Amino acid sequence: MPFFKRKPFGLAEPPKDLEPYELVYQVRFTKEIFRDYQEYLNRINFYRQRVWMCKYTGKSNMTYEEALVSEKHATRKVQELPNELVAPALCIIQFSMLSLRDLADVIAKKLQKDLFVGANLYGRKDGSLYPCKVLKVVENGVEKIQYEVAWVDKNKKITENSIVLGEDLVWKKTPFSRNILKSFIRESTCRSIPWVIHEKLAQKHGISTDPPQELRSRFFFQDGQLVAKMKKRKNGNGNGKNVGEVNDESGKSKRKKVETGKSDAVKNSKDENNQPKEEPVKYPIDDLLVQPGPDDPLFTDRPSPSRDFNVPIDCTGDLLMVWDFCSSFSRLLHLWPFSLEDFENAICHKDSNLVLIAETHSALLRLLIKDDGEYSFALQKRKRKPKISLITWTDYVCDFLEMINITELSSSMTTIKRGHYGLLDANAKLWVLRELVSHALETDLIRGKLDEHIEQRQMLGAIRRGEALEYARKRREEKEQLKGESVADGLVKENSLESTGSNPHIAENGNPIIETGDMVEEVISSQQSNAFYNRCGLFISIYMDLLLRS
Repeated sequence: MPFFKRKPFGLAEPPKDLEPYELVYQVRFTKEIFRDYQEYLNRINFYRQRVWMCKYTGKSNMTYEEALVSEKHATRKVQELPNELVAPALCIIQFSMLSLRDLADVIAKKLQKDLFVGANLYGRKDGSLYPCKVLKVVENGVEKIQYEVAWVDKNKKITENSIVLGEDLVWKKTPFSRNILKSFIRESTCRSIPWVIHEKLAQKHGISTDPPQELRSRFFFQDGQLVAKMKKRKNGNGNGKNVGEVNDESGKSKRKKVETGKSDAVKNSKDENNQPKEEPVKYPIDDLLVQPGPDDPLFTDRPSPSRDFNVPIDCTGDLLMVWDFCSSFSRLLHLWPFSLEDFENAICHKDSNLVLIAETHSALLRLLIKDDGEYSFALQKRKRKPKISLITWTDYVCDFLEMINITELSSSMTTIKRGHYGLLDANAKLWVLRELVSHALETDLIRGKLDEHIEQRQMLGAIRRGEALEYARKRREEKEQLKGESVADGLVKENSLESTGSNPHIAENGNPIIETGDMVEEVISSQQSNAFYNRCGLFISIYMDLLLRS
């Protein structure tokens, strides 16, 4: 479970009294269920923020889903640790007072000394090092441990077996990285410093759960958790109280001060008529925080999601996707734009020769033929002409269905061949159109158009970034210039102060000295630059709108 602010984050409980037919919203990667769409949307946006941390690797600045993937990878790597080394590593971890990094280093040194069956390392043979693999640990009652190893050639084939001493076997590199060991420590413990492994894991490997003698004076177990003992100390009045009690009293006094400060602030924020004062707005602010003006139209609440469709609710996604594709690439498909309502009515109509349906299928099929792909090759085999008409378009649709070979659409193909396309249900009609759009998205014409739009957007973004950097550079130069002029003005003031006497703002002729020229010039230049960037932003937004429409 990813961490939020270095603490576990609890998932939302499912709604109570859910009915089987009730429509709900489910988060894909957490399986959370929401009745209200706004709550679901808020939770999704919260999970997309880069405020999450992987529990096992400690990586931060991630989204919730990225942290989940990182935890899965870390768990998979931790499982690669051999079972022979798990128990020794857990013994080192239990009640250790070392930091995470130092503890990982200690375990790594220990694992380098403890060789295990199946370890791939290097052994000394005839004064040189050769790759080998540990087959068995030989115990002959000798002080030095011996191992039976298999010598491996360049092709990783075993050439011979022999028995060597443990000191003759060396690792070419550390068998497990520090990051893997850190993930192993995090995954197997429920508390840090002192590190305490999970109770079930300790019972499985026979590791004691009683704290050592040197820690019993500082920690004790309470409800299965290791808790630090509270130290007693004397406060300022001389009576002995627990640290928690003293902190509680100080916390109460702090809360009282904060509450009194808030009440004073509320009193000061009211004017003479006992009305709250309006605080001045500090720009720039987020667009959602901008308050409407007196001349602006009234904004209504967010409308409820529309479910008033003629097609079944499970086909709505396909309906919107096909209509949006045909509207976005209408020029490329040589289609006249049509409304969503007309398209939905045509899908639900039982007539087999509707012009809107025939033209939509024909346009998508012509695009596949121009691409010279699999569909064009299938038509060449059937020796069909590339010209599609309002009479023969159903034959080309059947050829396409035979090419994709989807079992569920075989009955639909039979109905279309008989000339009864209008008798198909809306689900089958939209399924055919969805497959046509999916293949159309893979054509070179559509991909080229998308790449062109992406390049234009990137170019506009680069131009805008360059202009912003240039504007920032000019502002810095103006500030440095104003700073230099202010220093020079300060020197002039000191000289005039010495010559005029006690009042530095009165000249020799008695008139006040006006020093607002630089300020006025700065305000004018700021207004001009803001007007220039407003015009640039308007031009870019209009240009992007034209690109999207095209």
